[in-house]
Parts: sequence; structure tokens; C-alpha cells
Amino acid sequence: MAPKYLMRIVREPKPGKTFELMDAVIEQRQRMGITAGVTTVSVAAPRMLIISSTPYESLSELQSRIDGIFDDDEARAGWDSVGALAKSTVNNLSRIVEPPDGIENANYIQRFVFQHDPTSRRQLVAALQEMRAQGDGPKIGITQSTSGGAVVASRAVGSLAELESHMDRLRDDPSTILRAASVLAHCTSWSSGIAKVVSRP
Repeated sequence: MAPKYLMRIVREPKPGKTFELMDAVIEQRQRMGITAGVTTVSVAAPRMLIISSTPYESLSELQSRIDGIFDDDEARAGWDSVGALAKSTVNNLSRIVEPPDGIENANYIQRFVFQHDPTSRRQLVAALQEMRAQGDGPKIGITQSTSGGAVVASRAVGSLAELESHMDRLRDDPSTILRAASVLAHCTSWSSGIAKVVSRP
């Protein structure tokens, strides 16, 4: 069964703790037996972030993982130990609208985060789906947050050179520019960042 949900745990490392936190996150996921998803570290973004993304087929599957943490003293201590290296931690549960192409082999992920008012989500998602259908190369993934007004589009690529070609089209190709304008017409603000994949899962 295809995953319906994506849990993103977004951690901002304390100054000087980026790689220590990265290693701790990877080790924690291994201890928890997580076998799907990716962990990324920002390389070009407004903030340095370490993001672990884990897909789930159902909320029941997610509940089993959460209960496994809350019911185990060692797991809770491990969670706190990782959190102590972070300036902030945000758990964001999203519904998967479209999965990204090539996530299994990606070395980099570009994420666009779109904020919108409550009445514009459907139109924003539809505009992103049209952009996904008409775009060249690996198809973007689309998720919508269950806890706020955010829609995320993710592009998984093998290299920064591959990503550069997509950025050039956004700047120079009239049809791509038009589709991008349609997306932006349905959001109140947006941000983007590029991250390196450092672990699977």
C-alpha cells in the first residue's frame, strides 16, 4: 500500500552542533528500526535545518511508533538526548498528495514551502499538480500539512547540476514561468531551500 502520510521532524541545530546532531538523528532512526524515508541537511536555505522525513501508510502505523517512544524509558531518553542538540524541533505531519520521483536515489532535495490562506489550499495544490504534470525531469512531490496552512513541493535530484537546469527553466522558459505564476497566485508567502541527503532512512 502506498504511504498516505509523511512525518517531517525539522530540527534547527544549536551553533556548532550541526554534524553532532546529524549523527545523533541518524543513530536514533537506526535504533528505532526506521526503514523508510530520508534525512537531509541544509546546504542552501534561509536556516540550517536537519530534516528527517518518514512515510506512513496509516495513522495507526504512526501511532505504533509514537507509543513505542512514550512507553520505553530508553527511547524517551534518546529522544531528549537528540533534542538537547537542537535549538528547536518541529514535528510536522502532512498528507501525501503526490510522491516525488527519484527519492530512492536522490543526493539532493529542493523544497518549496508555500503558505496560504484557508480558502486557497485546493487551488494551490491544483496549480502544483499541473506544474508537476507539465514539467520535465523528475516529478515533484506534493504534501499538505495537517496542522497548518503549508503546502510543500519537493524535487529529488542526483546532482546540483541537474537542479540547475530546473532553475534555468523557471527563469527563462515562458511556459514554466506562467505555471509558476499560477502557483504563486494562490499563496501568501513562500520559501525554498536545498538540502543534501545524508542518510536513508
